[in-house]
Amino acid sequence: MEWLKSVHFYRKVPADLTEATLAGGTISLLSSLAMAYLFVSNFRSFLQIETVTSVRLDESQEKKIQINFNVTLHHLPCRFASVDIADVMGTHLQNVSANISEVGGVGEGCLVKGVVLVNRVPGNFHISAHSKAHSFQPGQLNMTHEIGRMTFGRPLTPAMLRLLPDDVAAAHDVLARTLHVVHTSHVLGRRQIDTYQYTANSNNYQDGGSLPSAVFSYDMSPMQVLVQTERKSLASFLTQLCAIIGGVFTVTGLVDGVVYHGSATLKRKMQLGKIV
Repeated sequence: MEWLKSVHFYRKVPADLTEATLAGGTISLLSSLAMAYLFVSNFRSFLQIETVTSVRLDESQEKKIQINFNVTLHHLPCRFASVDIADVMGTHLQNVSANISEVGGVGEGCLVKGVVLVNRVPGNFHISAHSKAHSFQPGQLNMTHEIGRMTFGRPLTPAMLRLLPDDVAAAHDVLARTLHVVHTSHVLGRRQIDTYQYTANSNNYQDGGSLPSAVFSYDMSPMQVLVQTERKSLASFLTQLCAIIGGVFTVTGLVDGVVYHGSATLKRKMQLGKIV
């Protein structure tokens, strides 16, 4: 086993051959505090989850997208409320009723909520008044409404919902909203959750030849936002920890050596009378 002793990197020096100084003790205490602070900071950083966002071309193969909505019409009865869909491919559906429910509100109001499935192309869906037994005059219709929810894709937790502002349209006007939709994927470890975010612009105008309505135009961005959550690996944490300990130990050793030799030189010169 003698050969094993010969490769010992950290050979011990007898305590009676070492010298302890007040300056060295102070430096050692400060270095210990510095190492403790850096260790705690590094450990907290290791526990935190880092979010990295990137943009890439959307390669989704989905041909349809789901729109979830909840709109309150304050003055239009449910029997007249109609949900219509149109897009640039020529699709035009009137009075869509599948997966849509209408709940009568206080007075003549109506709550329209549900889900519509649309093509992943620019288009719009709008809520307007329709009736085979009645004729409507633009000045007599009050399409004042309030948006409770408007999301794309499958419903998610409330924290992931992107809500429209609670805009209220003035009576007898057309309130057109343009929604710029971006496919967003959240990667949580090995799990990926696909969502859709959007920005919304509103334009309130009067169209003398058309009935008042609530129009929601949408277009799909060709880009996809990828949101990844990452955590530092254990190997990275241990590497940084060793760097902290080794770095502080080395620097304080150099400082201690400079202080020790400097004070020893100064003391020796004072003893020789070179410094008064």
